[in-house]
Amino acid sequence: YQRRVHGGRGMSYTKFVHKWLNSSVEISSSNIQNQLFRNKISNPPLVTVSIQVENQGPKSSSHVILLFVIPPNAGKNGNPLRSLRSFERVFIPKGESKIVNFDLNGFDLCIVNNVGTFNSVSGQWKLDVEGNILPLKVSS
Repeated sequence: YQRRVHGGRGMSYTKFVHKWLNSSVEISSSNIQNQLFRNKISNPPLVTVSIQVENQGPKSSSHVILLFVIPPNAGKNGNPLRSLRSFERVFIPKGESKIVNFDLNGFDLCIVNNVGTFNSVSGQWKLDVEGNILPLKVSS
């Protein structure tokens, strides 16, 4: 089975190009654990990532940017292939670009186990917007 339509990609009458402004990101697993211990979804961000979205098409248009996280060992041992963590709708006139920032906290960079508790997972994570991958290392 091979999917024909990628999830999160709607129809548009213009062309959007995405470019990460961060080259890579690293976060300490202990910082994630501290946020999980406080058990508050409203924790301050551990990292802010930025992506430039350019409208290279013939029409001005709104665009929804979907930020997915891909954990280490995605699709194995019950780990999700990817998870939607944030989204932002922006209006971009033709020929212009906008920078969109996403704040990530500890809950965005963890996996829920089979009993429902959040666990920090060290390793190489990936941030994905429309197939543009930004490496994110969670160090132990």
